[in-house]
Amino acid sequence: MKRRGFLIFALFLNIGFVFLHIYKYSCWAQETYHKQQQEKEKNRLLRKKETLSRELCMLKDPTYVKRYAMNKLGMQKIRLNQIKRLSVNNEPIEESRV
Repeated sequence: MKRRGFLIFALFLNIGFVFLHIYKYSCWAQETYHKQQQEKEKNRLLRKKETLSRELCMLKDPTYVKRYAMNKLGMQKIRLNQIKRLSVNNEPIEESRV
């Protein structure tokens, strides 16, 4: 009788280990899938960062800024006779050539 009880216990123990192994494998598969999704998101964000960095460099380029100001905003280069010098202490305005 004790032998039969031991065999039943060993059988349930083995079945428990099988289910534990299946559970462990399913957790591993789920974590692997989650990691792959995070890697895809990381790569997408790195590409976006690279694109935005290139765009920022282009926007900081003085040639681009000058061309944008002249073409899109209708600005013109300033002439020297348009420059006025203002005093700080309420003294009269002096015209000077810079």
